[in-house]
Amino acid sequence: QQKRQKEIQKFQNSLQEGQQVVTGGGIYGTVKSIDLTKNTVDVKIARDVVITVDKSYVFKDMANTPLTK
Repeated sequence: QQKRQKEIQKFQNSLQEGQQVVTGGGIYGTVKSIDLTKNTVDVKIARDVVITVDKSYVFKDMANTPLTK
C-alpha cells in the first residue's frame, strides 16, 4: 500500500498541462492548469466546463487507456 501511495504521489508531482486524468470522484478530463501555491488543478471536463480540484484527488493518467484512444 505504501508503494502504491508513493507511485500516486510521484504521478501527482509530475502532472502537466494537457494530460488526460481521472479524479478521485471518477471525473475524466484534461489538465488545463496547475497552481502549486494552492495545490490545485484545473481540469477541463467538457467544452467550456473547467473544474478546480485538489491535486491530491487526481489519481490516474488516462492517456494510454482504451477510453481515450
